Amino acid sequence: MINEKSNFLFLIIYLFIYLSVFLIHLSILSSLNIPIIDNYLVLSYFLNFVFAGLIITFFLKGIKSKSIYTGIFFMIFSGFKFLAFLIFLYPAFKEDGLIERTEKITFIVPYLTGLFLEIIIAVFQAKKV
Repeated sequence: MINEKSNFLFLIIYLFIYLSVFLIHLSILSSLNIPIIDNYLVLSYFLNFVFAGLIITFFLKGIKSKSIYTGIFFMIFSGFKFLAFLIFLYPAFKEDGLIERTEKITFIVPYLTGLFLEIIIAVFQAKKV
């Protein structure tokens, strides 16, 4: 049985892990004297955090209602998350004509963090159904 308390717990864990990864990423960039503003770190984490949070929220609601479309919505929202990268971050990364390693990492770390958390929460919640 899936209840609101376990959903809230998953969202708190999601927030804590995402914030921890962000702070670790921030401290690594700071220790390497890499400017944080120049590589859109905050925007990348914000977009991925919001989209992954929406995906998790809709997934949890879909699992609770036992909707047959839950998996489809999960995939569609994941596609929207990647589309947001293409619309908001890719042009900014491509401004100077090349994408540097720090820009790649600025995208891939929050994206994979969100994806990993989405999958882990989905697996744990799907087991309860």
